[in-house]
Amino acid sequence: MSFGTGIWVVQAMRKHRKELNARKGDPYFEKEVSTETMYGKFEDHKKMSPEQFNAFKVKIAQEETKRLKKLILIFGCIGLVILSGIAYVLFYYNF
Repeated sequence: MSFGTGIWVVQAMRKHRKELNARKGDPYFEKEVSTETMYGKFEDHKKMSPEQFNAFKVKIAQEETKRLKKLILIFGCIGLVILSGIAYVLFYYNF
């Protein structure tokens, strides 16, 4: 058992695995999904009438104002708490 015999065995195993993969095909490189599929489905969306579009714009504007009022209220409360904490520390806290 010399060192050269071990290398020969490893090379023979590699060659054998390569031949087996060549015969049956390497599943790693086979594509499971065909490339002929479309990326998106074509849908024909119906257009809105002008009255529906105006109602949609009004609805979106109302939702946006509700969202802005909510954000202003939340951040205003947080700012008020922070400012009152700073005022307490500056004026009423004895150093």
